[in-house]
Amino acid sequence: MTAVGSLELSLESLRPEAAVNLLAICPSPEDHVKLREVCSSLSWNLHEAGTYHEALECLGRYQIEIVICECVLRDGNWKDLLSIMAPLAESPRLIVISAHADDLLWAEVLNLGGYDVLAKPLKLQEVARTVALAWRNWKDEREKSKTAAPVAPAFLMRISAAP
Repeated sequence: MTAVGSLELSLESLRPEAAVNLLAICPSPEDHVKLREVCSSLSWNLHEAGTYHEALECLGRYQIEIVICECVLRDGNWKDLLSIMAPLAESPRLIVISAHADDLLWAEVLNLGGYDVLAKPLKLQEVARTVALAWRNWKDEREKSKTAAPVAPAFLMRISAAP
């Protein structure tokens, strides 16, 4: 059985009933390849950005439930992104990825409102499990609050409309 085949079987109970809309913000091509593989095998929608500013454009254009972000980007970091997403009506769950993931980073991410931290190199099973659980958390929170569809803040709309 292939890695992807076993990935599909072991995650059947976690498979959301709707497509997951995931935004990946990472400059590493290797990370994008792994994330594409996971998303493809589980029929999730993957939007990709290499920079903080590209990520803002995606957040203004699409309803994103899960964001996976490299710890440090050349034009921002996960904390910048979290501060932008926090006021959204249905704020996406943020998963930080880092080659230097440790207990200190994990505690900081959770304390500031992020969902989880994944160590690099990314492992397919771990990414799939974490994203599926984050999506369930996002969905449960959405159902609890019974809010209307999220509306992107005006500044995100201006960014996404820019040529």
